[in-house]
Amino acid sequence: MRKKTGYKWTSATLLALVSILSLLPAYFASAAPIPPEQQNWKWEPYGPRVDEILMPVILDYDARLMALKKGDVDTGFIQPTRVAEVKDDPNIYILTYQTFNLQFLGINCQQYPWNYTAVRKAVAHLIDRDWIIRNVFNGFGVPVESAIPPAFGDWNNPNVPTYPYSRDLAKKELLDAGFTYD
Repeated sequence: MRKKTGYKWTSATLLALVSILSLLPAYFASAAPIPPEQQNWKWEPYGPRVDEILMPVILDYDARLMALKKGDVDTGFIQPTRVAEVKDDPNIYILTYQTFNLQFLGINCQQYPWNYTAVRKAVAHLIDRDWIIRNVFNGFGVPVESAIPPAFGDWNNPNVPTYPYSRDLAKKELLDAGFTYD
């Protein structure tokens, strides 16, 4: 037999409580700069120290790029399609690096024709990864053959099967699987 506590928690009550608590951090957040606090660094032998770091939020990409060109900000992400605009500027140093991002094609493998491995392999042969990197990402990128990009280091498996761009190989995959052309 359960002891009665006098409280009756219902799902609706708990859901309302969780909803309110999840909104509290967003309510107290502010976009205004936070004033620096006085710190006592006497115990720390290393330096020099930075008094403050301002991180302006500039939502418009063109305004962000203009702020970088004018020197109003010291760092920023430059879209690959816009690198040509600033690459010759002597005041801007462009650092390229591998990221953890990747673009992928998701397929529902439960439905026809995607439930056939040969169809998926044929499509893999029809994707010209090098063309996409050259023309869509302006040369900034590397082909990725798995769900883990090379920037993850040892977690990336470079030995997965690859599917080079080839219409002939795509056609062969489909013909070998019994598909026909009209």
